[in-house]
Amino acid sequence: MKTFDKITTVLVMGSIWGAFEIFGAIGLTRLGVPHRSPFLFAFALATLLAAKRMGGFLGSALVMAALASVYKTLSLDLHACGAVSVMAVLIDGAVFEITYGIARTSIESSPLRRSLLGPAITVAAYVPFAFYATYAGGEAINGIAGFRGITAFLTTSAPWAALLSIPAINAGFYAGEALKGLRPAGAGLSGRYAQAFGILIVAAAWIARFSI
Repeated sequence: MKTFDKITTVLVMGSIWGAFEIFGAIGLTRLGVPHRSPFLFAFALATLLAAKRMGGFLGSALVMAALASVYKTLSLDLHACGAVSVMAVLIDGAVFEITYGIARTSIESSPLRRSLLGPAITVAAYVPFAFYATYAGGEAINGIAGFRGITAFLTTSAPWAALLSIPAINAGFYAGEALKGLRPAGAGLSGRYAQAFGILIVAAAWIARFSI
């Protein structure tokens, strides 16, 4: 797969992730879902793995996280749209990149091993985020400050995220394999259609920024 094709794939998938950080979070908020982060995390996990399977490269998850974090700052009505929110996305990308590099064989080998890695990735991402948000970001998680807030977060949102990570990591794997198999040999996601799709996502995000 050509380098340009790989970069285009990562940029498009990163844009999809970033767009969901806006539209998905707003939709979950309007539906009154009490814990939004597990759904956002599950989508991120599926998207990151799909991108890796489609033609990711070393560090591609970090590129996607950086792009998605830019989209995250476009959110209007989310309570956390500053450094803490950006850090959550960056932590997700970094944890996934490290895990994929270490456990790629396990991820590829069987659904069972992937399913076990899902919750492990969840814990590895949620724990540092909780401490960062509380002590570096100065945020009262779920309205509770200090260590009690961290404990509440890790016993409410984190278990849901761990549960959702199991279907998410498998969905991402199979989606990536399916999309990789559908592309013409050497074509990747490059070309006018993929680029136009990415541009449309960027435009939609900016429209949402000023109209929702």
